[in-house]
Amino acid sequence: MPPIWHLSLSENRILTGHIPNAPQGATLCFSMMAPVALKSAGSILRRVGGYTELLADFTKDFTITFQDESFEIFNIGWLPQGAYLRLKDGTCIDVEVDFPLPKPRQTPHVSAAKNIDLRLVPQPTHWQPSGGILEAPSGFSISESPFAGALNAASQLATRNALFPLMGGPVPLEVLSDSSLELEAYMLDISANSATITAASTAGAFYAAVTLINLQATYNGQIPTGTITDSPRFEWRGQQLDCARHFYQPETLLKLLDLMALFKLNRFHWHFSDDEAFRLEVESFPEIWQKTAVRGEGCLIPGVFGGGQGPTGGSYSLDFARALVSRASDLQIEVLPEVEIPAHAYALNQVFPALMDAGDNSLAPSVQGYIDNTMNPAQPFTWALTEALIREVTDIFPFKHIHLGCDERPLAAWLKSPKAQAFMLEHGLKAADDLQEWIIAKAARFAQSCGAQPCAWEEAIKGQDGGIGNGAILFSWTGQGPGLEAARNGYKVVMTPAQHLYFDHTHSTDFTESGARWAGFLPLEKTVAWHPVPPDEPELEANIIGVEGAFWSEFTHADAEMEPKLAPRILGLTEMAWRDKSNPANALSIQRMARVYEPIFARIGWATFT
Repeated sequence: MPPIWHLSLSENRILTGHIPNAPQGATLCFSMMAPVALKSAGSILRRVGGYTELLADFTKDFTITFQDESFEIFNIGWLPQGAYLRLKDGTCIDVEVDFPLPKPRQTPHVSAAKNIDLRLVPQPTHWQPSGGILEAPSGFSISESPFAGALNAASQLATRNALFPLMGGPVPLEVLSDSSLELEAYMLDISANSATITAASTAGAFYAAVTLINLQATYNGQIPTGTITDSPRFEWRGQQLDCARHFYQPETLLKLLDLMALFKLNRFHWHFSDDEAFRLEVESFPEIWQKTAVRGEGCLIPGVFGGGQGPTGGSYSLDFARALVSRASDLQIEVLPEVEIPAHAYALNQVFPALMDAGDNSLAPSVQGYIDNTMNPAQPFTWALTEALIREVTDIFPFKHIHLGCDERPLAAWLKSPKAQAFMLEHGLKAADDLQEWIIAKAARFAQSCGAQPCAWEEAIKGQDGGIGNGAILFSWTGQGPGLEAARNGYKVVMTPAQHLYFDHTHSTDFTESGARWAGFLPLEKTVAWHPVPPDEPELEANIIGVEGAFWSEFTHADAEMEPKLAPRILGLTEMAWRDKSNPANALSIQRMARVYEPIFARIGWATFT
């Protein structure tokens, strides 16, 4: 029987417990969401972010809490994870955490309304019903098509996901080309005996076919007749996935692409680089993925975020990256890779100490509790590594956009670095934000020289000369305010406000639901309770080019845990990204559509939050 750590909670942040059969002299290793303080006898031997190694008499009660007094045990995800004991002889044994959980709250169930205009997400720009039914449970037949590739890709999408077959049935489907339509627009005429798709491009034809796939599913093969005229509101309709904190199996990424395609999302933001790992198997500096891909006991990166004694994790081969790009292309999705600079570089700094100034005494903690997780711009190797990664990564991904990070630099970073301070004096830089601006603008210029458009998080606007520049796209994540400021200053902006689109946040305040809480909890209705472009500043529509959902993986220990975080909230994302602003979704409409899509999520094998 494994040792059991019996825990109790007081004051929402103080954990007291004991391990009755813990061997004397053993070290307790575990991770939490932030750095831990010991409030009883014993000592902390090591901290790496929220990963902690304790030495104490664990057979007696000992007490821990977060160093930061503003942090609480909001839910089960904030309890100790991946606990194990390291014995004196170096062997390790897993520890089971015993914590009394309250019963989960019941979520109120909203029934699907029978009077919904059209059972389709996203809702089309215009729908004119004609009152009939087209029976198409066996699919459609096409004699010839100017967009055969799009129809074939959509058909394979339906087949892979166990939906009704799109092709191979008896219903005639005519596909026409009309160059007067916008590139992603389409028209779909549905009669009692046939259907006609009209589009100007492969993308438009694909989205029309996806609409048919959805209608087959939501109407059980009995599609209502009428005419759909449709086009997206935003050009950028994205979903991000953090694969650094948790390694998702390649098949999971392909499954996510399919889900995105079913809802007409067209940008996959691949976050494979962060403090915890660099997971893409680049050839320029293979050490970074060889040494950081797995974490755990004896690894360069210990068992942060529930890694336990491990080893756990993995890396993505370049062959898989190219296969991912190919599948995404078939689904009209572009892949945006992200290489984090200058912060969120703890793993890189461990592999390459030359990224840091040896004389730097800043001891600057990051939001996640890592000490000195920031590259030093004054170090020559910082630019050598950055240049090599940008060059190689932009060559792998044909979208020719690269996200350069630039978020959450610790405020104290570089302030006690002699080399950074001398560098700032030499270049006329007055503050740390100016030094950050220097490196991110230089990286953006180099990305442009590689034929790629730079992208970055909202903090990249900081600095004495107006920020990153160089035609960069900025992603507004702490809220809409920074994105609006950037748009007013001429930047192109993608809105991804945490309060509405950070799907790692919990749906509710229920203690039994694991997840983030820093931006509040995020029920389905909040995904549509906002305006990407403020109604009183319509001129910003020209610079706000899209919306994107984000899924960060600090709370994820298994791939399947992502699914109920995204579904059904991804319905709100796609409504905001596609649906016409003159007819926005609301709380009731999105709740009803979630019920309509419950059986579809079940059919494609995607777990939902209910």
